[in-house]
Amino acid sequence: MGTIQGKNSLLVGANSLLDLEFRLQTPWGMKIIAPDTGETQSLVKQTGTETIWYLQPGENNQIEVVFWLPEPLGWGAIAIIIMVYLGLRLKSRSAAGASSTFSQS
Repeated sequence: MGTIQGKNSLLVGANSLLDLEFRLQTPWGMKIIAPDTGETQSLVKQTGTETIWYLQPGENNQIEVVFWLPEPLGWGAIAIIIMVYLGLRLKSRSAAGASSTFSQS
């Protein structure tokens, strides 16, 4: 599907008029898990932590992305759990050492 205007005009299709792309930057890069077909491979470009999908005008383009990002609240909860665990271990060791000292005298 194209249009011609004037005597010296070129045939122009919708694909050459529009250059649609979707860019996604991730901190640790990403892995494409879709089946590798020649058509899919030509529509996706990966460079370091950025992935670019070239969208086809006039087509139904569908991109499914699943990703995980560390949440500061989660890291804080893990740090608190570790500190409580270490505190309980230290307390039980010092209580065991103190009880053996009292029994020897």
